[in-house]
Amino acid sequence: YEQLGDFAKTETAYKEALSATRATKENESLLESVLYNLGVFYKNKKEYKKAEPLLKEMVALQLKLYGNEHADYLDGLDMLAVIYTKNENFKEALHIRNTIAETTQKSRGESSIEYAVALNQ
Repeated sequence: YEQLGDFAKTETAYKEALSATRATKENESLLESVLYNLGVFYKNKKEYKKAEPLLKEMVALQLKLYGNEHADYLDGLDMLAVIYTKNENFKEALHIRNTIAETTQKSRGESSIEYAVALNQ
């Protein structure tokens, strides 16, 4: 629906997927994906207040599933930092950016491209 520009149907479909996924309580990977999709949908619509709790939940789930050095978790944190910045929560955004840089430095090394990117954010 989103590709067709029908944002109302897109939102409804994502919300229904979220509700159904939460009801099963079985597939955390699917829940992570649904939270991501709905969070990005709201981010793209500039509805940052709606995106924030979804992305916070997604990041917590990613930490549980993958650990704090996994690229998906760090990417999720980065997206959450963007949302915090858009919501003018600069303290939390900076804290997340520092966490990403420190984790990347420890796991990839100071001479890695990932660390350079983390510092450049």
